[in-house]
Parts: sequence; structure tokens; C-alpha cells
Amino acid sequence: MCISRDKHRDFGLWRDLVTNRCDSGVLHATGYESIVLDYAWDKYGSTCIENLPAKARALPRWKIKAYWFMGLVYVHHYPRWNKFISSILTSRATGPISCHKFYSYVLPILVEFSKVIDEIKWDERLHPMNHGSHMFKDRFTTIFDGTNINVLNVRADKKLQRLLFSGSKYNHCCVKIMIGITFMGTIVHYTGPHAGTLHDEKILQQHPPDFEPWEWGLGDGAFLSNPHILVKHIQPAGGLLTKPQVTINTIFNYWRLRVEHIIGEIKRHDMFDGVFRGSYVTLKSAIDLTVNMTQIKIKLPLPRYRTLGPWGHEPHSYQHKKAKTA
Repeated sequence: MCISRDKHRDFGLWRDLVTNRCDSGVLHATGYESIVLDYAWDKYGSTCIENLPAKARALPRWKIKAYWFMGLVYVHHYPRWNKFISSILTSRATGPISCHKFYSYVLPILVEFSKVIDEIKWDERLHPMNHGSHMFKDRFTTIFDGTNINVLNVRADKKLQRLLFSGSKYNHCCVKIMIGITFMGTIVHYTGPHAGTLHDEKILQQHPPDFEPWEWGLGDGAFLSNPHILVKHIQPAGGLLTKPQVTINTIFNYWRLRVEHIIGEIKRHDMFDGVFRGSYVTLKSAIDLTVNMTQIKIKLPLPRYRTLGPWGHEPHSYQHKKAKTA
């Protein structure tokens, strides 16, 4: 039975929408803590409501807020072939969400929210505490990597299948996203979804970050020929790396692995951990929303990782800092 509208007309606690009525239930339902949802809704909720189709916009504000919550639940507990939408999307406030309600209200709200949320800021890479150690004390600002999200294998459309099917690496039809993070773990670059057959280096070439002439990024071997991306030493065929090269690679891997941690945060939702079977609009909206919500999740409890600083990023900034404090 649904709780009366009057009690929830101005509700603000996400825990009212989960069974145990606790913050742990909110985290289990959506993958985000209540503070993350508060921040996102308070900042973007009103703008989202203004842009909704008339039918959804006419709903009471509390119900739009509840349906947005249900959209996050949908992404986090994506229903597979043996589950119904109504078995996953249900709460004391809304009751079970039927397919009609999902496509009429929940999905439009999720799509519009994904259009207005905007937490990825390229300029944040120049934060004075965004520094690594050793050779990464200046000039280096961003760590890049791409990842796949599997989608239903296409058989009817051969042209689309050739575009999405990555047989050499993933052996599945997929789309890819590209992200760049700081040493602090915050996301400052995001593009996607891209065709699954597109190489990571090609994606970055087609959507290049606005680097300063002196600026460098870090990446894996896929970015070997990019003039602004440093990759680790590659062991020669039939040979061995020298001791200094092994040392450099160890330092390199310590910092670069952070981007894989953040990608893991983005893909820890069921929609991206398996095969997606919906529309492109739904997938893109879910990815856009998730990347931005993950950014909020990362930034609220900063610092996430230990870094060095504060000083600038231009060449010799670290040396100038040492001279000034000596």
C-alpha cells in the first residue's frame, strides 16, 4: 500500500523510499549515499523539472523526486531477462512502478536529469594539489583510460554489428567511454559512448582534451603515439627492461592505476556489468548521469587519494616552490 501523498508532499529523506528506512538502504538501492543524492537533487532538480514533458512536469514535486530515485535504482539493479521492472522499482511512497509509469515518468525524468547535470570540469585538473611524485611533480595533470560496456549482439543489421562488435578484445558488441582523472581521483574529462571498435587512441584524437603546450597526461600502451600522453616502458621482444626502467614503471603504475579504480566505480552498477538490452537514449542517459554522479561521490569526501602540492603545473613550478621556501 502506498503512503498518502500528504505525508510525502515535501519529503526530503531518501530513506523514506527504501524498505529499512536507513541510509544503508539508500546506498544499497542506488549505489550512492544520501548526501550524494541531496547534492545532485538540490543543485539540478529544479532545472530538470522545468525541462520535463508536460505530462511528467504536472506531477507533484515529491513524486518527480521519487521517480528520479527510482531511475537510479533502475541503473543500479538493472533488470535482466528473469526480472520485471515492477519487482525492482517499488517503494512505500510510489508503490510498484509499472512499465507504463516507467516509460511515461521514470525514464523521461532520468533522461532530462542526465542532460542538466554538469559536474565534469576540465579546469579542475590545475588544482594546486593535483601532483604526483618524482617525474610527475609538474607538467602532468591527467590520467586517461577507456572502457567497454557490452550491449546486445546485433545480428539483423550487419553494418551496425561491424561497428560495435569488438572480436579481438571483448568478443562482444559494445560501446566505449573515455575518461580522464586527476591524481586526486576527480574526473575532468569524459566522452562517450563511442563505437566499440574504435581504438582508445582514436577516441582521444577525435575528442582531444584542451592541453596546454607544456602539459602531459598518463595512459596505457593504447596511447603510445599520442604526443601528449606518457606510457610506461614496454619490454622489448626477447629482451628485458633495465633496472631504472623497472623503477620508472613501478612509479608510473602506482599513479596510473587510479583511473582503473574510478572506472570500476562507474561500472559497479548492474546496467554496465553485463549486457545492456535497451535503447541508445536510455544507455547514453544512464552513462552520462552515472559519470556525473560518480564525480559528486568522489568529490564530497576529498581527499580520496594522497597527492603532493601545493604548487603550479607549468614547467619548473616545483623547483620554484622549493627555491621560494628554502
